[in-house]
Amino acid sequence: MKDAATLAAQVIAANGAVLTRERGENKVVWTERVTGSRSAPIPPPTFPPPSVVVGQIEEPGSAVGLERAARLTPPGSTVSCTLRHTMWYPDNASVVQRAQAAVDAGWSGIVIWALGYEDATLWSALAAIAPQRANGPLLLDPIGSVDEMVVLGTRVRVSGWAADPEFDLPIPVAITVDGVVTTLLARLDRLDVANAYPGMGPFHGFTATSAALTPGNHTVCMTLPGWVGQPATPLGTCQTMSVPSSLS
Repeated sequence: MKDAATLAAQVIAANGAVLTRERGENKVVWTERVTGSRSAPIPPPTFPPPSVVVGQIEEPGSAVGLERAARLTPPGSTVSCTLRHTMWYPDNASVVQRAQAAVDAGWSGIVIWALGYEDATLWSALAAIAPQRANGPLLLDPIGSVDEMVVLGTRVRVSGWAADPEFDLPIPVAITVDGVVTTLLARLDRLDVANAYPGMGPFHGFTATSAALTPGNHTVCMTLPGWVGQPATPLGTCQTMSVPSSLS
């Protein structure tokens, strides 16, 4: 797998391309002229009539900027065309620039796509960006509260909130019913949480309903999974919920 800088260097060497930096990213531009013989006619495309017919055009179209249609050279003739290629790619400087902009704007972070194409030095460059945590040092335990845990028919419904004091991203909540774990993301709007814990944002609420349960007692536990190998944090204590044998 080649990193973007290596690939760009090969393109530049092979095509005499020009490398510039524009809007924070590297831009490589080159042209290519292709000439050849077309031996077969190009069939006209099929144009199915639209199902919706416009009854009236409110404004006439403008002829400014329109060009006359050009017909291709007849089949069998030699044809040529010039292609203009433009390739954009990020490097360490552009990724760090965007990460710093996210930190300055108070965002939670950035996402880097196509992992594996990056230069190994990118990570040390990103490590130099150290946002100040609003609620203290790293590796604080997640916090939260169970607002409701009730039996509705044959199901158990739980609701509450959960958050990590280090940042404002929603976090997962693991709900265990008789040993069966279901994980959801606490991301519902909770303005009361945002007001009580400045810097964490409002999107930390959750509501979930279990699958249908058999009549009898069922053990329901809730935990907040830890980050980076940290142990899970219990969200309250486990509760025994009773599903009635008959519903009236």
